[in-house]
Amino acid sequence: MINTKNIAEAVRPGLKTNVVLAAFVTTHARLKLYECLEKTDKRAIYWDTDSIVASFKPNDERLPLGDHLGDLTDELEVYGKNSFIKSFVGAGPKNYAMEICIGGDPTKTTTVCKVRGFTLNYRASKVVNFETVRRAVLQDLGPIPVHIPNKIVRKTNWRIVSRSEFEKYRVVYTKRRRLDNCCMTLSLSVQKMLFSQSPRCIFCSL
Repeated sequence: MINTKNIAEAVRPGLKTNVVLAAFVTTHARLKLYECLEKTDKRAIYWDTDSIVASFKPNDERLPLGDHLGDLTDELEVYGKNSFIKSFVGAGPKNYAMEICIGGDPTKTTTVCKVRGFTLNYRASKVVNFETVRRAVLQDLGPIPVHIPNKIVRKTNWRIVSRSEFEKYRVVYTKRRRLDNCCMTLSLSVQKMLFSQSPRCIFCSL
């Protein structure tokens, strides 16, 4: 007797799934992102697949916002009108922290930290937070151990268990090169000889 089993690639997709449409939407989303990056130019501090963090002066032209599908939104509105980012620290893709002035008041601030792969609950946020990310970037700190006493893990046969684990937080710059005495990063393919005069970005020159 010969038994056969369909591999994942051979399984027929559902009637409500359209891979071509998903690829089309994703492609145009990237084009929209590149269009916004061209407008912000060197003032773009950090960007991801669906977001941009940029620095603007009062008289600079802002990116247009809207409430419809495909429009940009201001994610700081939840902190109140005129809220802005006072300090931003990027430690790699999906690895950043920022200090936000609530309602535009510099004396009233809150911090936000996002790290891919980490669930920043109360215990973990005591170790990985804005100050931790800031020191890790500025002082080139090594891996920082984070103890998670009750991490929920999904196992086979639909079983869920909780166990104690140690994870390590670190700065991740594997796809770009950091310039000396500057917050800019460059592609690894850029030759160092082209920057013999050690140019400084607009943020380091402020």
